[in-house]
Amino acid sequence: MQKKEHRIFFMLLGALAVLGLVLTFYRSEEPETRPLVRWEGRTMGTKYLIQLVGHELPEAEKTRLRNLVEAELEAVNLSMSTYLAESEISRLNAFGETTPFEVSARFREVLAKAIELHEAMEGAFDPTMGPLIDLWGFDRGAVPETTPSEEAIAELLAKTGMEHLELGEEGVSKAVPELQINLSAIAKGYAVDRVASLLLQEGFLDLYVEIGGDLVVRGLNPRGLPWRIGIQRPQFDAPEEPEHVLGLQRGAIATSGDYRNFHEVDGKLTHHILDPATGRSVQNNLTSVTVHAPDCMTADAIATGLFVMGMEKGMAWVENRPGIEALMIGRKDGEFEVRMTPGMERMRVH
Repeated sequence: MQKKEHRIFFMLLGALAVLGLVLTFYRSEEPETRPLVRWEGRTMGTKYLIQLVGHELPEAEKTRLRNLVEAELEAVNLSMSTYLAESEISRLNAFGETTPFEVSARFREVLAKAIELHEAMEGAFDPTMGPLIDLWGFDRGAVPETTPSEEAIAELLAKTGMEHLELGEEGVSKAVPELQINLSAIAKGYAVDRVASLLLQEGFLDLYVEIGGDLVVRGLNPRGLPWRIGIQRPQFDAPEEPEHVLGLQRGAIATSGDYRNFHEVDGKLTHHILDPATGRSVQNNLTSVTVHAPDCMTADAIATGLFVMGMEKGMAWVENRPGIEALMIGRKDGEFEVRMTPGMERMRVH
């Protein structure tokens, strides 16, 4: 069923106080009625949070579970982190041949999804932008002192494009040997999915898994309610109370925004979400996109692709995607404009 009606909310917020959309685990005042096992850690340059409901576990079992989770996170890092010289993706990027490069099952699964979504989103999601991401001072690149030249951008754009990449039975082939892959816009969501799947296999049916704001939930929270996910007002002095609260029993949430990773070049703010058509930061009125999908890998990638598309084209794209819901925040006339799909609005508990 197409989502043809979207409610538009205009927020009278400070135009100079733009941070973007923040997803948080929302703690209500209702008493907890069920046992909770909870721990935090570090991975992929950010924090992760695990919450398991309905079980009282001895310390030895908690330690075993934590070790399982961290082993899985390490495996994903060893496959897809561009910060590790010996990771699978770093070795593929350094591979200067057009012959197939053998990849693991994890890498194959993520790249196959990336190719699928690249095609579905008409190129708005493109994980071959690695050299340009570095050129602008993100990921492993140094922040440039001046704006990169048109020639430098054009030279690197010529070495990007998913059309130069093929995933076959023998591995990954690059028609352009210099092609570089960066899976940062999808790998975090994949890691969330892997950890959630691991814990479901361990018998936990009510759970919350989050890495840096991207998350998967199943079942009910310690209060016996759907998990509460808070969406805060996008401004510096926003109140602690979320602007919206979603109630979820199943699915994944991921967000992309220009507030998460940015710096100044030649007196102008530049953010890390690049337009594959221009090799520059996306220039539209969006500040944040939040996506709900059945799995976090899909939500993660689609949030980035929708940000590139912009509000009008992005909302039109979501209309034709059953199971995908979105909430977008843009800037308009010094205020914020919020649009959400009917399905996302139905998730709101206040």
